[in-house]
Amino acid sequence: MAALAVGLTSTAAIVILGALATAFGFVMYVLLVGVIWGFKFPNKGATFGVLAGMVAVWITYRIYPNPLSMHAAFWGTFVGLVVAYICRFIGLKDTEETSKRQAEVRRFLDDIDAPSESGRKWRSAMKVVVPLWYFIAIGPACILGNNAFSFAGFTSLWSWQIFWWIVGIVMMWALCFKAEMSTTNETQIQRAETETMIVVKET
Repeated sequence: MAALAVGLTSTAAIVILGALATAFGFVMYVLLVGVIWGFKFPNKGATFGVLAGMVAVWITYRIYPNPLSMHAAFWGTFVGLVVAYICRFIGLKDTEETSKRQAEVRRFLDDIDAPSESGRKWRSAMKVVVPLWYFIAIGPACILGNNAFSFAGFTSLWSWQIFWWIVGIVMMWALCFKAEMSTTNETQIQRAETETMIVVKET
């Protein structure tokens, strides 16, 4: 309802509203990383993290836009993860039932979607490559592009962006196929169809 009200009353361009909605939506990764990739913080931490992330999105979008050249989506997710881990370090814990359920789902996902030995090596490398690319291509290091290099008649900054986004395409290909983050095999498909696991149980 709030989104509908903003859409009907705001005089801002739709693309600007879309960028803000994308930043808010990106904060949901705080919840996703705990389920899919096993980041360990309590459910209360995840909740407080999302709320803090949304506040951070608003501040870095409206009041102090894009600190260090980083988009509001980054700052929202970063603050959300920091708050989630602070909640863990100050002693907030999940119930025993929740912890057991999390471990059960984690074992299921690790078993049914485990990468090959080659995929594990690529994933380890990508843990360094991906943050480095973000820092250089769309982060604070973008400022280096002002005086870096030029080709095909483009300015230095354009050349920098074109080069690193081409590198980004290669990086995405490596993540999808070499790191096996977007691949399946017949065994995985068969197991996924027969060995179901309800991640969220209704009460």
